[in-house]
Amino acid sequence: MKSDSDRLWDELCCCGEDHTIREGGSHINLVMVRKLAKWPYLAQFNVLVPESKNYPLATAVVCDRCLDEKREIKYVIGGRDSGNGHVEYFRVPMGELEIPAVYWPDLHPYNKPLFAS
Repeated sequence: MKSDSDRLWDELCCCGEDHTIREGGSHINLVMVRKLAKWPYLAQFNVLVPESKNYPLATAVVCDRCLDEKREIKYVIGGRDSGNGHVEYFRVPMGELEIPAVYWPDLHPYNKPLFAS
């Protein structure tokens, strides 16, 4: 049985085009997008920003080739427990996702000035 990381390489399609991550290069690039994730896995949040728990951001998996060519991200990757200890991944078209009411990266403490003027 393949591990989840092997499945990422061999089974997941790049979110920019219809080829596997392995076919497109030698890295798995995760890109956070400004869209709301409605699934538990491959969703971005930050414990330093409590609002992120209510507004998890979707993640795209992009191969090196699509990243280098700056191709449009067409899909994000969602995942759920498959019931056998592994994750079942699925692609979600960008057009089906909502923009979050709160874009929590703007609230991140490192976004704020350290000293007031």
